[in-house]
Amino acid sequence: MLQVSPPALQQRCLPHLSLLRCQYVLLHRNAVKSLVTIKRAPRRSFFCQLIPSNAVSKKDVLAPKIEFACKCALVHLGCSLIVSLMACALVFWGWYPTPWWKLLGVEKIFIMMVGVDLVCGPLLTLLIAKPSKSRRQLLWDLLFIAVVQLSALAYGVWSMYQARPVALVYEVDRFTIIAANEIQKDLLEAAPAGLRKIPNFGVSVLSLRAARTAEEYLSSIQLSIQGVTQAMRPNWWTRYDESAKASAMTRAKPIEGLINSNEKNKRLVEERLELNRDAQGDFFYLPLTSTKKHGWAVILNAKGEIIEYVEIDGFE
Repeated sequence: MLQVSPPALQQRCLPHLSLLRCQYVLLHRNAVKSLVTIKRAPRRSFFCQLIPSNAVSKKDVLAPKIEFACKCALVHLGCSLIVSLMACALVFWGWYPTPWWKLLGVEKIFIMMVGVDLVCGPLLTLLIAKPSKSRRQLLWDLLFIAVVQLSALAYGVWSMYQARPVALVYEVDRFTIIAANEIQKDLLEAAPAGLRKIPNFGVSVLSLRAARTAEEYLSSIQLSIQGVTQAMRPNWWTRYDESAKASAMTRAKPIEGLINSNEKNKRLVEERLELNRDAQGDFFYLPLTSTKKHGWAVILNAKGEIIEYVEIDGFE
């Protein structure tokens, strides 16, 4: 067996040991550099490496959805506005022309009803409209909202139709506006011919007949105490003819009583009379009331014909 002396072995292994030492030093340096890089790297970099470079942000995902929902809501708002304008024309030009909408206080109810309708419908559309829905599903959702919205609006408009003014009745010393739902409809058949049907549009100017018997007079007083006045009972109605006009003129007061009370009343009366420049001569007034509001007056000419209405308390 060949034996190698220690000095010869050391000389033979020295190159290998130097190579191993160099590799160890290089590995150690690389490891230290890696640790330093990881330690100094921002905390966010690790999570950024987990996200693909072509990933879409949350803002990019929500923007098309919001844009689509806003477009649908704006279209719904436009349609609702058109329907509301049609309802407004029907209510304020058909059933409640000036001054009846002021006297009966219908404007606040209408504004509240239309306001809720204009807000709730488009808001629901904004919440349910999504581009991911199929066209059929989206149409069904919008149709359901439209049906509910139109049903609520139709109910409100129908209620206003039931409470529309239909008769302006002269009774004793005043004019009273009567709504359709205040009339005792079971007595319509007992009304004079031509007055047995409640008009759908417009206000009929009427008067009241005198009591035929003492019992009828006492019964009328009892019903009036209970809140059912003669003006609400069609069997007491008569036409506002010449005799009724003459009776009204015996109770009417000169218009100077309103004009001379204060400057505001004078201005209001002059503004209303300017709308009827054809009316000439002396003018008079009587109070105008309703079951809901007072503070109005009817302006009459010398013949007892109604000229205008003014928002001044005729009982002053």
